[in-house]
Amino acid sequence: MNIVSLRMNTHGLGYIPLSNDDPNVISEKNREANNGFARCLCSNCEPESAEDLVLGLKYLSITNFKPNIVNPELDFLLPVLSATQKTGSAPLDGELENLAVELVKWFAGYYKENISPSHAEFKPGERFRLFDARRMALAHHNNLSADLLEKAIGGESIDGQMDFLQSRIDEYVKTERFLDYLSKINEAREQGGAKKIAAAAKKQAAMARRAEKAIQKELKAQEARRKEASRPRTTSTYKTISAEHTEQTEAR
Repeated sequence: MNIVSLRMNTHGLGYIPLSNDDPNVISEKNREANNGFARCLCSNCEPESAEDLVLGLKYLSITNFKPNIVNPELDFLLPVLSATQKTGSAPLDGELENLAVELVKWFAGYYKENISPSHAEFKPGERFRLFDARRMALAHHNNLSADLLEKAIGGESIDGQMDFLQSRIDEYVKTERFLDYLSKINEAREQGGAKKIAAAAKKQAAMARRAEKAIQKELKAQEARRKEASRPRTTSTYKTISAEHTEQTEAR
């Protein structure tokens, strides 16, 4: 059962609100908004953001935890690099996967240029796999340092490998198709943010209408009670006089 999390004195109400549609909850939210309170980010007030947070928990780290926890507009279109062994097992998104495939090809050429096939103990694909290339592409996309990039692939297998691959990555991310890919990602993020803003505005308007109806209903109830209290008690007085008259008649 969800209990509405509000900064309100529930002792004064005599009960704990269990619904966002509760008139006291609505009036309290409006009061907080009118007094400049910080936006409430609990799972009751922001259910969609709470769901996004749950889905994105596995992508949080020590460095990005706080900014994402206090940000209601969470967006994890591309996950940050995970340190688990599974990272790199599955294909990446869009151009990142294409970059990983190219990295494998580039390394194969670099390997053959520096190590004679007759002296090589391993094939290029055994030294730098697609698994490693995916980890490197993802690490670079998330702006990790050169040291972390090297750790992501388990270190260099031959001298100069990191510098060579880094230079090829720098060239690839400037290509038109990769820039188009980034543009589409940013556009999707902006559209997602706009939708959330529109949904929040619609929700706020609905809450305001419900609050207004609740207030009007309470005012009508108060007016009815006031009229009832001020109405003369003629009926009971008439009954008392009639009873006295009957008693006097019977006595005669």
